[in-house]
Amino acid sequence: MKEIEAQYPGATVYMHWMKTVQENVSTTLEQTREAMKKYYDRRVTPQPVIEIGDLVTLDAKSIKSKLRTRKFTPGLYRTLRVLEKEGNRALKLDIPAPWKIHPEFDVSLLKPNKVSDQPNRE
Repeated sequence: MKEIEAQYPGATVYMHWMKTVQENVSTTLEQTREAMKKYYDRRVTPQPVIEIGDLVTLDAKSIKSKLRTRKFTPGLYRTLRVLEKEGNRALKLDIPAPWKIHPEFDVSLLKPNKVSDQPNRE
């Protein structure tokens, strides 16, 4: 290697320049990664714990309605029972037959059903 360095002094300068550029790029990428993580963590919400057999309320934003406008569609649909887990984030629900939609939904579209503490209320 000494022969090449002595024979081509421009190659050593170029090699040194490339190493400094690579170090600068890697530090900049790490700083960008940390900044993106900070802003992502600020708005992310933890995944709700939903087990098989639990009752959940389905969010209506992913379901097409036959009404002309979304203004009159419900924001949440009635409580449905979880039949099984499909992977890490998908759940299969007990959908009524007249609905004619696919029964698997992402956890972000489901809200755990809250049971009232007051007597004679469902």
